[in-house]
Amino acid sequence: MQNGYVMLRYNEVRIVVLSGESARFIADLNPGIIGVAGLGISTLLGLADYYVGSTISLSLFYLIPIALVAWYAGRRYGIATAIYSGLTLYWTNISTGAFGTQILLAHGAMASHLIIYLIVALLVARFRVLLNREREASRIDFLTGALNRRAFYEIANIEIERARRHNRPFTVTYFDLDDFKRVNDQLGHVVGDDVLRHVVTTVIQHLRTIDSIARLGGDEFVILLPEADSDAAHAVVDKMRKLVLEDMQAQNWPITLSIGVLICDQAPLSIDAMMRSADQLMYRVKNEGKNSIAYSNCRELGMEVQAP
Repeated sequence: MQNGYVMLRYNEVRIVVLSGESARFIADLNPGIIGVAGLGISTLLGLADYYVGSTISLSLFYLIPIALVAWYAGRRYGIATAIYSGLTLYWTNISTGAFGTQILLAHGAMASHLIIYLIVALLVARFRVLLNREREASRIDFLTGALNRRAFYEIANIEIERARRHNRPFTVTYFDLDDFKRVNDQLGHVVGDDVLRHVVTTVIQHLRTIDSIARLGGDEFVILLPEADSDAAHAVVDKMRKLVLEDMQAQNWPITLSIGVLICDQAPLSIDAMMRSADQLMYRVKNEGKNSIAYSNCRELGMEVQAP
């Protein structure tokens, strides 16, 4: 993969799988639609091959729809496109008399092209799976399964832009585990790791599918609640804290939560300013005795917001 392009070699000719805006547009389509489009392209290539005649072979160009479909729609659709392309090429060769009366040669050519097409489809689909796994792994905290800092900032930037476009609220919740160091010192790091996993598991079970939790480092976490106004934020965070504390008590772990909740009725100009404000709210709770929640609003803190 080079600069976002997937490049395949076949007889030293490069086939480029789209990237950028075109790639994002195709990726958003239903796999079935992509598969049908691939069959359509193969059909057009077959017709072009037929009218060009046997003097020029377009067999190489069938790799384009095969690679595109395998990349964006997956292995199953890629295999289907490869088989259809092989049969289409065979039909054009027979129809144009490319092999004359040598039917066995035509069958051998079809088999060889079909094998190559299938190999390309399988390789492209497999490479896409491996790339997606690597990309997801780079976004996940390996210990807890929460998002990592980089992934959270990517999602937060998207949600800020969405909130600005649609003039929708959202909430950021920053929290820290009280006395986590004491648990590590007295009970060991294995128990400390269990504490972190329990917290994330409990929180995820309570969140909506559009919500996100990330581990920023150590025992500090952040939750993004899109389209959550003040009432929704209070309901979600209060319930989340209650469930986590119940789980900590059930495990006999002396852990409580210091939580800062920043509610934005309009999108802030800066994600860094938003995170600093939420962090400050959390430390306010720390300094006032821990084990509590501090709520505030972007406007109350004097943060600049984007015009809708």
